[in-house]
Amino acid sequence: AEDENGTKIPLNIYGSDLHINGKSVQGQIDTNKSNIKNLGSGVAGSTALTAALTALPHTSKESKLSCGVGSAAYSSRYAFGFGCASKVNERVDINAGGSYVFGGSKSYGEGTLDSGVVKAGFVFKLGELKNANQISMKEKKELKQEISILKENNQNILAQNQALLARLERLEKIALGESNSPDLVLYKLK
Repeated sequence: AEDENGTKIPLNIYGSDLHINGKSVQGQIDTNKSNIKNLGSGVAGSTALTAALTALPHTSKESKLSCGVGSAAYSSRYAFGFGCASKVNERVDINAGGSYVFGGSKSYGEGTLDSGVVKAGFVFKLGELKNANQISMKEKKELKQEISILKENNQNILAQNQALLARLERLEKIALGESNSPDLVLYKLK
């Protein structure tokens, strides 16, 4: 719109709705505003879903099966995840899991960002496999028992050494003539 001098002025409509090609401009603005809000909330939920998945196990190292739970929060959206990983053999691990975001799915006009996600994966180990520096529970128990025996032996040796040291000190006193023991008879050499 222009005024009488040809200067551009805002177009302001009172009491009715502006339509372009039969569609309400204000209705489109309101719809877009709602869709953008839902899209933002949906993206926050998707981020929380993904973060919850990262807390789940990808490989099982110490046991045949490992399971875990995870949770995440992002921009006021909260998600919970659960998953497991299993060692198939030395070279292959498999994993699966899923997460759920609280607050439901979000529609943004042309689509929907869902409230749940699932994952599945495989880990293939390539190249030479090196044995880990891990011991079994049986080996651990045997090592503890050996350490206990060694500690006991060390205490016995320490006690014997202390007794020998005391005897040696007494012998030194006798040899130097410093002993006043009544049960020893000393003969001075001329």
